[in-house]
Amino acid sequence: MNLKVCGITTIKEFEQLELYLVDFVGLDFRENSPHYIKNNPAESEQIKKIETEIKKVGLFSNSSIENIFATIDEYELDLVQLCGEESSDFCRTISSEIEIIKTICLKNISNNTIERQLQEYDDVCDYYCFDCNKIDDNEINVSEFDYNYLSTLKIEKPFFIGGGLIKFSDIQQLNSFNHPDFLGLDINSNFKNTSFLESYTQVLTLLRTINQINN
Repeated sequence: MNLKVCGITTIKEFEQLELYLVDFVGLDFRENSPHYIKNNPAESEQIKKIETEIKKVGLFSNSSIENIFATIDEYELDLVQLCGEESSDFCRTISSEIEIIKTICLKNISNNTIERQLQEYDDVCDYYCFDCNKIDDNEINVSEFDYNYLSTLKIEKPFFIGGGLIKFSDIQQLNSFNHPDFLGLDINSNFKNTSFLESYTQVLTLLRTINQINN
């Protein structure tokens, strides 16, 4: 199981995640996010220059093509995650330069709804990240969705399960989650508060648990 952690804002956090063999790290370029990486310019500059085996993913929501391309070059991103209402044509333009993770927010739980979304983006992205319903900018509905529902869908593209779909207590059960295209877990704002370090102990405990599952 691959592991992706989003929302880091300091070089210390980055270095800690390297110790846990995290595969992807998400850098948040959404200006309205409490984890917006450019809020701390000094740390942001260090993260630009870090040499790492972890793949750097840039998170964007309804940004401009020009801004995304400029940020890819500035931060030497390996992937882009599009979390907003980007059209398939928009994704196609971005995918001409870099691999894309498209976030699919599960607003209505039905096969037809999800499959329509997958059809729309199938040719223009490389990965999916399935995540929860957003109630507003500060609150996420964590309990409405049973992630095992995804095991019934024909997805045919590597996908992450977002932290908003999973309670901390579900992590052990992921070892038995069965889908041929399941790539890994995306730990995001469901596992941390305004500051990543405010619940850092929880995140590290989660990483230890996942390492035990993988071993």
